Amino acid sequence: MTKILNIPPKLEDAIQKNNLVIFVGAGCSMPLGFPSWKKLIEDILQDLDSKYGETSDTNFKNILNGVKTNSKSLFDALSKIENDSDNGSAFKIKSKEFINSLVEEISKTLPEESKVHSLLWEISSKIITTNYDKILEKYIPKHLDPKIFYNTNAFQGLKSQSDNSQFLYKIHGDYEDPETIILFESDYNDIYKNENYNNDTLTTHFKEKTFLFIGFSLTDPFVNDLFIKIKKIYKGYTVNEHFIFTTKNEDFIKYDVNPIKIDNWNESLIEYLEELKKIKVQNESTIKKLIIVNEQEIKKEDELTKDDVNNIFEIITKKTNELLNNPGNKELATEVKDLRVKLDKLLYEKIDYLQEIDKPFRNNDLQILFDAIYSSEKLNTYTLEQIRKVRNSTDIYKWYDRSVIVSAITCSLIHFNKADEQKITLLIDFINDNEEKVWQKAITSLFMILNHLGNKWLRFDSLKTKIKSLNQNLRIQDSCATIIRLFSVGLNNISMVNEEIFDNPYFSNSPFNYFLPYYQEENPQFNLVYETYEGNDIENYIRFLDEVPLPDQLKYLLCSKETKKSVQENEEGEDKRESLNHILNYNSYFYPYSVFVQEVISFYKYFPVFKHEEKLKSQLKLTETPLKDYLLNEKEKHTALGIHFMQDENWSQAIVNYKQALKLDQSDISDLLNLASCYHNIKEFDEELNIRIKIQNDKPENESNLNQLFEIYYNIKKDFKTSLIIANQLLSIDKKNADYWNLTAAAYDELDELDKSLINYNKAIDLNSQKASFFFNRANLYSKLEEYQKSILDYNTAINLDLKKNSVYLYGRAAVFSLIKEYEKANNDLNISIKINNKDTNFLLSRSTNYLHLKMFDEALIDIKKAESLGCRKDFIFNYLSNYFRLQNDFIQALEYIQKAIDIEKDARHIGTKATIYASMGDDTNFYMYLEDALAKGAKSDLLFPDIKEKYKYKPQFQILLKKYKQTKSL
Repeated sequence: MTKILNIPPKLEDAIQKNNLVIFVGAGCSMPLGFPSWKKLIEDILQDLDSKYGETSDTNFKNILNGVKTNSKSLFDALSKIENDSDNGSAFKIKSKEFINSLVEEISKTLPEESKVHSLLWEISSKIITTNYDKILEKYIPKHLDPKIFYNTNAFQGLKSQSDNSQFLYKIHGDYEDPETIILFESDYNDIYKNENYNNDTLTTHFKEKTFLFIGFSLTDPFVNDLFIKIKKIYKGYTVNEHFIFTTKNEDFIKYDVNPIKIDNWNESLIEYLEELKKIKVQNESTIKKLIIVNEQEIKKEDELTKDDVNNIFEIITKKTNELLNNPGNKELATEVKDLRVKLDKLLYEKIDYLQEIDKPFRNNDLQILFDAIYSSEKLNTYTLEQIRKVRNSTDIYKWYDRSVIVSAITCSLIHFNKADEQKITLLIDFINDNEEKVWQKAITSLFMILNHLGNKWLRFDSLKTKIKSLNQNLRIQDSCATIIRLFSVGLNNISMVNEEIFDNPYFSNSPFNYFLPYYQEENPQFNLVYETYEGNDIENYIRFLDEVPLPDQLKYLLCSKETKKSVQENEEGEDKRESLNHILNYNSYFYPYSVFVQEVISFYKYFPVFKHEEKLKSQLKLTETPLKDYLLNEKEKHTALGIHFMQDENWSQAIVNYKQALKLDQSDISDLLNLASCYHNIKEFDEELNIRIKIQNDKPENESNLNQLFEIYYNIKKDFKTSLIIANQLLSIDKKNADYWNLTAAAYDELDELDKSLINYNKAIDLNSQKASFFFNRANLYSKLEEYQKSILDYNTAINLDLKKNSVYLYGRAAVFSLIKEYEKANNDLNISIKINNKDTNFLLSRSTNYLHLKMFDEALIDIKKAESLGCRKDFIFNYLSNYFRLQNDFIQALEYIQKAIDIEKDARHIGTKATIYASMGDDTNFYMYLEDALAKGAKSDLLFPDIKEKYKYKPQFQILLKKYKQTKSL
């Protein structure tokens, strides 16, 4: 006669709902040759005694005898090892290393198959184990791909809590990584303490899942202790029904675990597991079939009909009252729960069916759910169940359905302005579901919510644990870094969506429509594009809508004819298009986080109900909130603080934080670039140079870094040969970049390779003929080449192109007019320059020089004195005064002032001016002596006053001297 197995309904229900977690103990590994807990401790003691017994104060033999005779508990034995005053830490390590060697050796003899372990995986793909071995890993069926993680992986622990997860959670560690092994009391205390994420993971599983324990016995003190800890985790209350296989009459009731009695751990266990597998297989087969309900189908005996409703209400009322009088009666509680399930099925079965097969009905239902979340300060049980259904029913609900639910939760948290543990946990769940387009929105929402709520969420220990676990996921950390950077550039203050969007009927009174993502399949709002598009290539236009980094709201608008007209009417020329391109470029760089941030901020800024209310705190408060300490890992926290302090121009604090971040990741180019910029801003150019050279070595094609290296070598170090090398590197990366040809030309210019400089300036202008600075630079070069008319033409072009009216361009042209002795034209340009910027002393001194040429000495003196009052360098003022007196033949004062200038700074120009004074005095000996000194120091002969050039231009000694210093062009 075949034995009928009694399978508890709750266990069967858990298998059918994929809600069963199998908890595997040592008893499952022992049949394959692994020791019991007691035998393992005995072996450890034996090993320690053989190695350290003669030298250690700890009497391992005595402890071992106590264990063997049961006069000493296993915990006492381990405590003696751990608390050895001299070598406790070392003995702990050696004990775990012994486990590593022992398990490694036994694992070599494992059989090819293990019926029990294979069946466990067939029954549930959610397994927790206290075993160190890899038996469960070895027998994973090929069709499963569970995540395998230890007690050190908080992120995977959090992910395992979702209904559709597959995992092997090795809560007591793995023998291949001895540091993870939980063996001693201190290990247990760490892993089961309240603030530990392992504790949080177990708590959630015990509350939400059904456990089936296998391989545990109360004769094992470790098992007793484990169950006491588990009981303590959920504070002694019966949260869910759990089960345990046992061959003995052991009392697990005090742990709220129901025993399932089997005859033995071989055939009897396998027979029971086979029955559980059948339940699983039958359930999967049923799920795959779409059963159309026939209203006339004969009802089964155990089903309810409408006629039973009144009766069932009476029964529920009666049973509920009984339960209130006897709340500890588990059978009564189960009965009430079953009645509720049956009533729910009777009343709502057809609606549930419609949700599965009818998309319009499902869309309406989704909008109702959105509104319920959006408008609820606290989510009720039914709403939570509906959210869970949307999350887990991936065959019915799509990514865009889940995305809009994320938005509803986000809005609910914002406008009620309260830290709700359930809502924030739901955002974390959506992040951990790892569904593309949804997890990115969820992490953006979580970031903004934590920033908005300040310290309010800190009172929830479970939230702190879950949020902190996210900082171990590098993809999430990268997304947080991107969000922080988009805030740092002010993209949170810019949006392409404004209040006019809510004039559109589709959005005007519907937050659901506003937050519904742009998608194409079976979407009436998208399908409008086929009716309204008037171009030739609709497929290309649809591709454009898919790829362009616009907010989804605008994409929907672009599908409607009415909006396309309004968009065309609102185009306001080049400035608006340039601004639009600027935002699009930023949005593209920070996509998709940029549009997620903008849609939330724009909603609270412009939606009619919230308009003019500051509902959302949208400015990043990095130093004022705990967000950085929980959501960000140490590296990203320091990077974020570096960005924050850079914004505040607190360069020293920014440097401190970037250095800390780089200690944790030396290869982060973004941090290195920012650190270099900080040093640049405090003018520590050597430090900046060292960092930029490192970046160049690591990332030789980083154009931003090469540009800054050019600036250091060109402007700071005056190392024009190296500048040229850097400019050529940039050209090798991008030969079509006009700016790089311009840099190369500038380097050649300073190296006096003027022909090559001209070739490169021409190339830059050929590539971009609308850039004023290119013409300005070539004008300066033409001036050097004494091609003054070409120089003036280029200055004219630069001035015409320059919309900002840069006074420097006028100043450059004035200098050329002075060189060709058109002093009045020169002063006309200088007058305009001074009107634009009356604080520039160069403009004033240049005009004073032209006044001197024109013999307008009073005007010249006024400009010199004004330059002095504006803080111009004293030696420059003395130089100009010396020329002022020289041209009026007051040589005593002229020499007195020029000597004052030289005493301050032995500048080549000052020495050249001294030479001209002697020339005016007719003292040729001193003239040639000081002139050669000035030319040797780098003075330019074209700066000589015209009266001096005219006097000496035909004199052989003057010509020889200019030829010697390659300055004959000035003749």
